[in-house]
Amino acid sequence: MVSSSGKKDKRDLDFELNLIPAIDLLSTCICFLLFTAVWLSLGSLKMTQATGEVNMASGANPPSLWIEVARSGQLTLSTRDLPSGQRGLQNSVLSGSAGGKVDRQKLAQALELVKKRMPMIATVIVRPETKVAYGEVIAVIDSLKSAKIKDVGIAPET
Repeated sequence: MVSSSGKKDKRDLDFELNLIPAIDLLSTCICFLLFTAVWLSLGSLKMTQATGEVNMASGANPPSLWIEVARSGQLTLSTRDLPSGQRGLQNSVLSGSAGGKVDRQKLAQALELVKKRMPMIATVIVRPETKVAYGEVIAVIDSLKSAKIKDVGIAPET
């Protein structure tokens, strides 16, 4: 506005923007981002690929235990790539519990027995059939992690 003296009024030019609500909103968004990132990393599993160029280039595969998960909850355990002269498991079957669920107690007992008889096995490959519930595959992986097996991989059926 122009005053009667011909000068512009300074009150109209000095406008203050209140930034406190914008800073509050920004800090809330940053907190939400940090909580979400931590929550996602806590709820994840570290998995490795079962086959690939690394194994092909290195030659011999390490001794491993293969667990096939059926839709009925039945587990088939077999060992592969054992040193010569070492006897392993060949299609050892663990029946599932009622409702097509994996019997985690039987699996824990079998893993304990395998670790005692074949301590060189540090790698386990889980092979779920097609259309196996994800919860059952995760139950097997959880049992493996509980048994202190470090290297766990998934090789889906082809």
